[in-house]
Amino acid sequence: MDENSENTNLDLRLRDLQKRVEKLENGDKDIWDILNIIGSLLIPVAIAFTGFLFTQQQQVTEQLLAEKQQQTEERFNQANTEIASIQAQVEQSQAVSGLLDALSSSDGPKRRLAVIAVEIALEPEDAKKVLEIIAAQDDDPAVVAAAETSLENINIAIDAGDNERAGFQALLSGNLSAARQYFEAAYRTSPTLHNVDEIYHRLLTTEQVQDYDNASSDQKQTLLLGLYRQIIDQYSWGMPDDLKQDMKRRVAEGT
Repeated sequence: MDENSENTNLDLRLRDLQKRVEKLENGDKDIWDILNIIGSLLIPVAIAFTGFLFTQQQQVTEQLLAEKQQQTEERFNQANTEIASIQAQVEQSQAVSGLLDALSSSDGPKRRLAVIAVEIALEPEDAKKVLEIIAAQDDDPAVVAAAETSLENINIAIDAGDNERAGFQALLSGNLSAARQYFEAAYRTSPTLHNVDEIYHRLLTTEQVQDYDNASSDQKQTLLLGLYRQIIDQYSWGMPDDLKQDMKRRVAEGT
């Protein structure tokens, strides 16, 4: 029984009690008879009212417990994210330390291998800074050539990464035509970058974009949410974390 039904039931009992009291007052019973009868009538009303108050308090308690649990889960998830970030920073620091030792070696082949490792291990912007220094200062032509080749690869990856991010932003804005163009540009310059290949060729085909453009507002919303779910479940590798969290929030809220 919901709260409205309980309120209605309680009101009906009180009205019935009032009618009975009025009948007693018009009769020939004395005050003690009336009080005894009223007392017997009030017992079920009091029980019903007590149950009503208990139900209300129970609902409030359950809501508070649910909110507390949600807050605890959010703090737990945030703590896990912070721990993972710290671990990543520690691992990167260890990797950088090892690379610096190799890059400062007097062994040319070892330095060339370190150049390749820099391109793989570091974030593109960080790797770019290190390789620019090596290309400008190393006295081994083979090491300089390796650094310049890695720099070309990184510049391509940075351009592709910028287009990839712009593609996700266009998706979140509901502009699938622009998103397709950005992912196409990312794919052309770096076809193996994250999931740009799959998103461009499977999720943002010409037909799918046209179907979306011709759909009604409600249909577009449904198509977007389905697209978001596919990306989160299958194609979110390398997706910028802020955009991924935004997309997850929209799926959870259905907006």
